[in-house]
Amino acid sequence: MKRTLLSMGCIVLLSACTNSNLTHHPEKSGLNPEGLKEHQALAVVYRDDISGPAINLYINGDYQASLIADSFTAATLCSSAQNLYLTYSNNRTFGNNIPGKSYDFTAGKTSYFKVTKAKEGFSLTEVNEAQAKRDIAALKSADHTLSRVQASNCNASVLSSKTLDNAALFAFDKYAYQDITQGGQQYLVTWVKDMLKQYPQQISGISVTGHTDAIGAAQYNQQLSQRRANTVKTILQQAGITQPIKAVGMGESQLIEKNCQGLNGQKLRDCNQPNRRVEITIYGKNNK
Repeated sequence: MKRTLLSMGCIVLLSACTNSNLTHHPEKSGLNPEGLKEHQALAVVYRDDISGPAINLYINGDYQASLIADSFTAATLCSSAQNLYLTYSNNRTFGNNIPGKSYDFTAGKTSYFKVTKAKEGFSLTEVNEAQAKRDIAALKSADHTLSRVQASNCNASVLSSKTLDNAALFAFDKYAYQDITQGGQQYLVTWVKDMLKQYPQQISGISVTGHTDAIGAAQYNQQLSQRRANTVKTILQQAGITQPIKAVGMGESQLIEKNCQGLNGQKLRDCNQPNRRVEITIYGKNNK
């Protein structure tokens, strides 16, 4: 009996600790766009009347917050295209990934997104400012976990970029380190090292972005693109490249060729070839 009461007490105490970190003061929780630096924007994501599991928000593959019912989170981002996606767990499946989407953020502006129920679990819906502010006024700030999203060096210049055909890197539907071709590994490492020699003092970071075509489930494509980006990042790091490397999977959200409907077989695969790619971008340091 004592053991049961003790367990119940621990659960109550844990709940109290968690709820104490959900503040009821939106104006004090990073919602003021006037505090943004140059080339930065604000993204506010909230859920107000959805029951169910906590929903985890990721931005470009980095964890932002876990949203429970009636809570919101605000993230400072660079004013450029950013990929937002959700995950959640239930009593049947752990870590459900919901296909993400790329959004363009304008410097000095705030964009609002509401978590709504969808066929694949949940989705993000853009909301106008007036409606969002009315909804958020009664919500709590989900600041009980530590965000991993960073918006530093937002106006860094692009020193060089390279788009690589996935066929030159991975076997079809493969993503692991052992699946990448030896020639692909050598080409990747050689190109990046050449850029490091060309810009020995200027490079601030490297981004690796994976893309897929729209064949198959969007959720699977999101996972495949992220895994391939992670593999390329690992190859570069194991080759001795010490600059910060960010790996992002965009899935099928940024198609280059969108007119492949109605095609089949080899014609469909050939049409979608530009969509199956990995992009590597090398950024220069921010001197401001």
